[in-house]
Amino acid sequence: MSIALVDFKPLVELIIHTNTLHHKHSRQWLNDLQDVYNLKRSQVKNICLSSTDSEEDNKVTLDTHFLQYMNSYCEGLIPVLYEPAYDFFGLDFDISIRIKDPDSRVAKLMHYMKDKEEKGAMSIKKCLNDLFGLRVWIDGFDHSEAAIDHIKNLVQIEPFRIYNASKGEYKATHAYFSNGNNKYFPWELQIWNPEDTQSNICSHSIHKQGYTKWVEDYKQMPLIEEVKKDV
Repeated sequence: MSIALVDFKPLVELIIHTNTLHHKHSRQWLNDLQDVYNLKRSQVKNICLSSTDSEEDNKVTLDTHFLQYMNSYCEGLIPVLYEPAYDFFGLDFDISIRIKDPDSRVAKLMHYMKDKEEKGAMSIKKCLNDLFGLRVWIDGFDHSEAAIDHIKNLVQIEPFRIYNASKGEYKATHAYFSNGNNKYFPWELQIWNPEDTQSNICSHSIHKQGYTKWVEDYKQMPLIEEVKKDV
């Protein structure tokens, strides 16, 4: 299906409104804080500590200050889940909205600290880019460069990152909201074609298997303690 046959107006309205919400929520949240993180400059290894003891090779501890910081942000997102405007766009596609659950937040940090080749040498902003996420299903969306460029031209948001995130059996376009501020946690939007739902869910399950062991470890042993200050 060509992009001319897809009505992008509802999607564009959704993107613009979400970008506005992201800026409003992030600014208000930071206004109440004195000590804030530069999420691009601060890396995962700055808020985690990996054990050098070979007998505890998998042990990672997470800074309590950052944990409280991250959880406070996510708790403040709850009103956004019930943002009434999402009900009045006249959307002709399905949409789901979620806040990343507490176990998954910690597990993702642990995964990027121990399992990824960077071993924690990755910005917190890049790692925790989906604490708030939206997913939409649009018939005929083909994730082409033409479609993505068309959306960019319509939304007129700078900066705005949107790209074809398809890999293997996973077919999707991802967009991220940052409002150009490295102290703001990014939000993520995923655009799926309904016909790819089953294969995408399977791909997600395989991708997240690496996180599972960290969720179990988090529940069974003390992974949280103060490890860094003044990050």
